[in-house]
Amino acid sequence: MNILHYIPKITQGELVSDGLLTLVAAMKEVANVQVVTQRKEAEALLKKQHPDIFHIHACWNHEAARIAKQAYKEGVAIVVSPHWQLEQFIRMREQHISKVCKTVLYQYKMIHRADALQVSTDLERDNLLFLGWNKRCTTVPSSLLNKNISYEQMAKTMLVFYQKVIDSRYFKLMTAVEKEALSSLLRIGKEKNMIRNPLTSEQILNLRDINPIQWRRIMLYADDEYIRNIIDEGISRMQLTIPTIDAANIDRFTRRKKKSSEPLERKELLSKKSSLKDKLKWETEGVNEVIKTICIMLLNIKFHLQKRTLSMYHLTELYEVLKYEDYDEDKLQEVLKYMKIKDLASRLIQVLSETILLEEGFMPLAPLDDKKTHRIKQLIIH
Repeated sequence: MNILHYIPKITQGELVSDGLLTLVAAMKEVANVQVVTQRKEAEALLKKQHPDIFHIHACWNHEAARIAKQAYKEGVAIVVSPHWQLEQFIRMREQHISKVCKTVLYQYKMIHRADALQVSTDLERDNLLFLGWNKRCTTVPSSLLNKNISYEQMAKTMLVFYQKVIDSRYFKLMTAVEKEALSSLLRIGKEKNMIRNPLTSEQILNLRDINPIQWRRIMLYADDEYIRNIIDEGISRMQLTIPTIDAANIDRFTRRKKKSSEPLERKELLSKKSSLKDKLKWETEGVNEVIKTICIMLLNIKFHLQKRTLSMYHLTELYEVLKYEDYDEDKLQEVLKYMKIKDLASRLIQVLSETILLEEGFMPLAPLDDKKTHRIKQLIIH
């Protein structure tokens, strides 16, 4: 694990500096650890080395905020240790006007964007949780504050915390190879007519080259998107040998917005708008039941999109209906147009073509790839 620490200044005999130096010394046996005090040096290392963790030991410091912004752009995991500087007394009593300005200009954003906060005491953690700027806050006791904790224990606990941070942002670390493997497994896992393997030789070779760390990220994604059973079916059909990964028991931070694990409703609208229900009833009267089901599913996907609770599981259900059910495509297009969800359907078909490899012959509409499609992809791949 590669870890880069930033502290504005190291002062011998000062608690924060001594604590950081003690931690670094204890971790050097098991991780690649560096400490920087200059912004330009930190930014250069972020670009060159792209560390697994960038740990900031500073608060109310504009240089730290600038480096955090750079780390965010580089996609590096950011951990912030405020070292008691966000306590209410300090915020309200020490240079209050200055801190209000700094909060607005950069401090809130820096804390909110961080992947996690690390503190030394449960009291500080509780105070930060009450503040509410970032709910991902973990206590790693310091050996300097508690003589019952050895340097080695502190370093071990910190490494476990860092791994939790990494496992909580697995998708940002996934490569194009892993995403392609996910699509291939979803395609195979949902296949109903396995007369022949629908994957190309390149896709098959890619699946067989996935390493254990990549499988870990794939399984974490499958668990969080409620598609583990589909992925497992794909693995079984491809006769792949993979490491045993119990993703459900891998410790990670909860999502800022939890997705829905319930099946996509096919009979009733999730929306409470009576006007929408009346319009659906009117426009689908006398049409094929499958067309009505597709309309309901699309409207319910729209509902989940608005609530940011749409999961890949929901898209696999839409894929299954579009591919394996019989319906009049022209009539479907007509109903979707009147229901004003034709563009949504086209965007979802684009997403399905990329994520589950939906073939052109099963697309009732031409795919649409625009800014709104990109936002759907961002939600699905968070």
